[in-house]
Amino acid sequence: MHEQGKNTKHHDFSEEILSDLIEEGYYGEELKKKFAERKVMIASAVDNLIEEARSSKSYESFEDMLEEEKW
Repeated sequence: MHEQGKNTKHHDFSEEILSDLIEEGYYGEELKKKFAERKVMIASAVDNLIEEARSSKSYESFEDMLEEEKW
């Protein structure tokens, strides 16, 4: 069950980010700082990918796509 008010738009990658930072040797205050930085970077990248996918043109068929790609 989802918590009320929790953003479920997409996965936040917190566990993965922490794991990577710890593996890279960060700890203490530096770990907290780097975690916040990476979390913003990941969220921004995911949002950009979602926006690109939403705004990409769709085609009726593979052949239609190929026709438009011709020089």
